This record gives sequence, structure tokens and C-alpha cells, in this order.
Amino acid sequence: MINFRSAVSISLSIGLLFAFAAAGCGGGGDVVGAVSTPATTVAGATSTTSPTMEAWPSSTTTSITIHAEDPAICDVTISVTSAESFGSLQFDVDYSTARPAGVGGFEGTADRVSCSNASGISGSIATYNDDEAAQTLRVGVISLAGVAAPTDIATCRYLVDGVLAPVPENFTVTLIDAADSTFIKLTPTLILTVTDCHGAL
Repeated sequence: MINFRSAVSISLSIGLLFAFAAAGCGGGGDVVGAVSTPATTVAGATSTTSPTMEAWPSSTTTSITIHAEDPAICDVTISVTSAESFGSLQFDVDYSTARPAGVGGFEGTADRVSCSNASGISGSIATYNDDEAAQTLRVGVISLAGVAAPTDIATCRYLVDGVLAPVPENFTVTLIDAADSTFIKLTPTLILTVTDCHGAL
């Protein structure tokens, strides 16, 4: 049977052993309980250094090269050449022969096709709709005051494949309906011209 004094002596002895062990491992004021792992040299090992991160350039310059396969743009203008005033006008532009093998077409699609009113129909309401599946552009113009002709109606941007520019013969303009401001039917003469082709042609 162990008495009280023996138990105290054993506790003090164990405490001193732990204190000496901790002092031997930590050394030189290291945190008590820290473990120091000795360096090991492996035969044939090659030392490596961490890559240095370079600073990202403060600014960069990007140049864009235009290639021959990039599309060119041609302005296609539709005009009324007959001398008569109209209050409403609707016509289609078939561009299927200007678009061989599915190449080329008016810039944009549906009611977002890239067309602009000519100055001759200023004050009129004009609508444009490109049906790419049918390869047909439909144009409609309404003017309460009437539009005096001959005059240009609209100019639309046509994209080509950068090899051959379209010619007027590649398009078919078909009159759908026309009338003067008193609703009398008209048959104005419509023509189409291709101008100002630029880009990769």
C-alpha cells in the first residue's frame, strides 16, 4: 500500500522527467511541446526553387487583322423611279439568287434587319422584316401626307462572302401593294441598286 508521501514523491519525479524531456526537444526558448524534425538528405535528389510570379503588364495592345474570308458589306438601295406620289407602299426583295449555297444575306434578322429610311420618305412610317428562311426582305411605307416620287425608299446593308459582290440582277423586287393618299391603287416602278461595297472584297 502506497502512503501519501510516496505518492507525492512519484508525482514530482514524473513532473521533472516531463520537464527535462520538453527542454531537450524544444531547445533555445522554443515553445514547449514543439517537435523539431531533422533535415534528411536523399541521394540523387535535385533541389528546386519555387517559381517567381511576374507582375501582369500594366497595359496591353491588341491588333485585329482583317482576313479575306471576313464578310464584306454592300449598301443595297431600293427606289421608286416613276413620277407619282404614294401614301402607302409595300414590296418584297427576294435575295435567294444573291445568296448561293446559303452565303450572304441582309445584316440582322426579322424586324432588326439593318435598314434605314431614305431622306425622300422623311416623316413616313417604314417597317422592315427579313425572313431569312424565305430569303426575302419585306418593306412597308405609310405616309399620311404622301411621298413624292421619284425618290429613294431605303438603304439596307447586305453581307457577302468576301469574294463576289452582288449585282442588281441577283435581287428580285416585287410590288405587293401601293396606293396614293386617297387609297387609289398605284403601280410604281421599283428599282434596286448596289453601291458602296467595302470590307474584304
